[in-house]
Amino acid sequence: MEPRLSRDTLVDGALRLLDAEGMEALTIRRLAQSLGFTPMAVYWHVKNKDELLLAVSERIWGLSVVHDDPDLEPPEPLDQLRSLFASMLSALRAHPQAAPLLTRTGAGHNKACFDVTEATLRIFDRLGFPPDQAAQLSIQALWTLISLVGGEPGAAQPGLGAEEQAEKERSRRATFLSLDPARYPHVIAAAPALTNCEQPDTFYQLGVEVFLAGVARLAESQAVNRT
Repeated sequence: MEPRLSRDTLVDGALRLLDAEGMEALTIRRLAQSLGFTPMAVYWHVKNKDELLLAVSERIWGLSVVHDDPDLEPPEPLDQLRSLFASMLSALRAHPQAAPLLTRTGAGHNKACFDVTEATLRIFDRLGFPPDQAAQLSIQALWTLISLVGGEPGAAQPGLGAEEQAEKERSRRATFLSLDPARYPHVIAAAPALTNCEQPDTFYQLGVEVFLAGVARLAESQAVNRT
């Protein structure tokens, strides 16, 4: 019995293409070919590539877990944010090429995104931020997570083999090491860390904690101003 094509199957295939070859490789024709169907079969489920990309973004939003049990005492707000960010980063790190799709026009018009946004705004409200500031912080939080995923030093690049990836890192490191040591001593000292992230978990944890520290300091400052 031949497999049936579905919207979920299309999203699964799109993510595989994105992970392996990047955004430029993702076309309706290429996706249909990779799944063993005709382009016309794909168009029964999505009208065009834009709709396909929105479906992919909805999947990524849906991978974020929102812990919101009304019967349980909520943890401290910063711990809630830390947990939510960890969940979102897990989804984004699994599919880094799809991360920019979360800010695509229309990408936030789905239940999963509304759930994450509501949870985030509620946490910022608990920290004492008015709706306008909570909204701004939520947007900045999303861009922080996307930037972390896109900025991981030495992260695998789609379409590059292991040796090509290693050569790219060696070339970039050699560029840093060839700089004038009198003028760029810190760049030279940091060359290994700038070109390869040997402890990715630490890299992401540091990025999240820097953001949370800023939120905590701002919340404290506003609390003082209100008294």
